[in-house]
Amino acid sequence: MPVNTVVRYALRAMIAVADGQVAGPLRAQDIAAGERISAKYLERILGRLVQAGLVVALRGPGGGYVLARSAAEITLQQIVGAAGGGLVSVPCLGPDCEKSCELAAACRARPVWSELHRLTDGFLTATTLAAICSGRGRKRIAPLRSSAVRKEPLRR
Repeated sequence: MPVNTVVRYALRAMIAVADGQVAGPLRAQDIAAGERISAKYLERILGRLVQAGLVVALRGPGGGYVLARSAAEITLQQIVGAAGGGLVSVPCLGPDCEKSCELAAACRARPVWSELHRLTDGFLTATTLAAICSGRGRKRIAPLRSSAVRKEPLRR
């Protein structure tokens, strides 16, 4: 389930806009320079975010990009969706699975992919831009504890 470049850059741009909003609208050139993203590529991504209603482009002197609503009201799911990312990463979760796969009804792997989809969707929906900007988003992911890793080989 790779996260594509557009999704990664869209999130970085949203974080930059949210962080910079206190000082006023943020110009695309400033976001691009700060995030080390091609300005032309970023403009296309910002266009998607505008179309999705996540940011507003203000024209004229002092113009730039601002959030369309509070960072607490913008979810990671909305950002991923605006960037064109999707959660259906295996064909058997698509709407045509029952028609296209003769194993669909008896497949024991399909519930695994379905649960992964459900958990991922829940995480993306529950994680807000405000939580990401404040660092609270990191607390949702439990770090791997060294005690959970077996250091000695299994004995038979």
